[in-house]
Amino acid sequence: MLVIRTARRFFSRALWDETNANAQVAATLLASAQSFYGIPPDRGIDVPYAIDNASERANGFALTQLLWRAGCGGHSAEAQGCRAGLFAAALRHALSSGQTWTPDARFMQAVDKPLREQARRRWPGGLSAGNPDIPNRNPLQAVNGWPAESAARAALAAVPARFDPLLPRSAGALWRPHAPDALRQLVAGLAEFVADSDRRQLESALARLAPPDAERFGVPCRIDTRVAARWSLRCSATGGTLLAGTLSVPAGRASGGRLTRLTLPGGTALNNLELTLVGTGTAAGATLSPQADGLPVRNAAADVISSIEIRRSEANAGDGWVDGEAILEVRPDFAIVQQAIDRLSAGPQAAILFGPAPFPRQSLFSALFAELGTPAAAPCCEAAEYLPPAQLEVAAVAPGQAPSSAGDPLLRSFQPYCAACHQTAETFPPNFLQGSPPEVDASLRHCAPRLYVRLAMADIAPAQRAKTPMPPESMLPAFASDAQAWRSSPVRAALLAQVTQWLRAETGQTPQLETLLAAGYEALRPCLPAH
Repeated sequence: MLVIRTARRFFSRALWDETNANAQVAATLLASAQSFYGIPPDRGIDVPYAIDNASERANGFALTQLLWRAGCGGHSAEAQGCRAGLFAAALRHALSSGQTWTPDARFMQAVDKPLREQARRRWPGGLSAGNPDIPNRNPLQAVNGWPAESAARAALAAVPARFDPLLPRSAGALWRPHAPDALRQLVAGLAEFVADSDRRQLESALARLAPPDAERFGVPCRIDTRVAARWSLRCSATGGTLLAGTLSVPAGRASGGRLTRLTLPGGTALNNLELTLVGTGTAAGATLSPQADGLPVRNAAADVISSIEIRRSEANAGDGWVDGEAILEVRPDFAIVQQAIDRLSAGPQAAILFGPAPFPRQSLFSALFAELGTPAAAPCCEAAEYLPPAQLEVAAVAPGQAPSSAGDPLLRSFQPYCAACHQTAETFPPNFLQGSPPEVDASLRHCAPRLYVRLAMADIAPAQRAKTPMPPESMLPAFASDAQAWRSSPVRAALLAQVTQWLRAETGQTPQLETLLAAGYEALRPCLPAH
């Protein structure tokens, strides 16, 4: 199994007690102010739930991008065709509001087969994205009131080691190339890159272009007319077609209604569709009303279901049930999109649009809309090529290759292991390696109590630790090390000896871990001197 390691987003598991979803936290905030950055604190669980969902989606991007880049292969025409097929499937997924499309033979041959074979060779054990979930923590548990003393408040701010987001976490959900839903998961991930504005512009383009001839097919029905103002509809046919719902009949004839369920062969599964009457008498046509967002109703293949005509017999079986028929009209307009993608994949831009590079969202949609004869709208979001490359302010470097912002070799020895987090322009985490050599020297000495605790924690059994060790275990592979090797390494011993020397020079005593932590870690002086 390969674990995808990226700059991960994380958020606690429900019930999000560290946020204002916790009524006690919200009340404590309200006692201090009515709003924070313009946001009232008493907001319930909506916001943390949205953030939780966002962190889950964000952690899926790395998996999606890796599979897009490498899952189909390299620069061959077949690999480009595979990615083109994935793009078309992602558009189907977005236009159909996430219905499960049953792939056709073309998709199976051009996308499913080569991608699964490539993935089995590259990642036989599967791929696992990062796990964004950290434990739920209630900082006010067993606290009756917010203390007035700063020391007591600092004690409440302490985060026990078991809650530290720096702790290694088990891998997230495993993507297996042989799993039945492997391709569906990838397609759904790619559909996350289809913005709402893209979908609306695509719908507008399809509505403007000459629509293909509609396909009509009928389904036998049974209609329950025992309730005068409300008929129940049950229609089914061999092959899986099923309609179920109700029709309003306030004046003795259908005037509208709701389909509680519509399923069709190929994966279509729609719920609670509004119907509007367009005919009279026993042959009443009912058009599907647009969805709540103003977009047409589409089946799983992303084709428009333009109308449903309900025909009922006048013959009453005596039990209130009558025979009838539902005639569905489907306009297969996604073929227009597929043809445009086929032209792009065979055209001069194919190597750029469908090459082994990160998903080129803006370029793909600009090219697609140009192919459809629709000017590209203003982009919903800034394209990646306009952003600077992602990078750490100071890269984690191997020992012996550290930059020399500090003059003393002993000070420089901290940089390879601490600079990635602590030599930045930000003061959180404390940037004690930022500045001139005298400033770095002063910051390190001021931070010595906390440095000693963090370095010494490697000697404590994980279950007994008050805080997590530094550097974090998740960073140790960057130094060709692990928790056991770091604990016994001469480098850590030298760093600990240096900090011990600073503390002994300051206090006249050899530091003891138990003494330093007697009042809690948060009671130790902060790393950065007050200015």
